[in-house]
Amino acid sequence: MAIPTDRGYVILSKASDGKLTVSVSTSAPIAGKSSDVFAQHVGESAVHIDPAVSLVERGALSWTTRPVRVFVGQGGLVNIAPPRASALGD
Repeated sequence: MAIPTDRGYVILSKASDGKLTVSVSTSAPIAGKSSDVFAQHVGESAVHIDPAVSLVERGALSWTTRPVRVFVGQGGLVNIAPPRASALGD
C-alpha cells in the first residue's frame, strides 16, 4: 500500500546515531518545536530534501519556514519537496 503525501511544516531531528526523524506539523514550528505534529517518519538513515526547500538549522534540529510535501519515494526514501501548484493534487 502506498503511503500518502503529507502536507505541512517539517521538523527534522537527528539522533546521536545519525538517524533522522521527520515530523510533519499543521503549524509553523517555533525554535524547531510544534505541538501540532500529525505524521512522523522515525529512524530514517537518509532523507531527500529538494534544493528549493528552505530550512532553518539549529544544532540537531532543522525545520521548514513554509509548508511542504512529504512523501515516500522509490526504495522507501522520504522526500521533502515544495508544494505543487496544481489544484488536482498528487
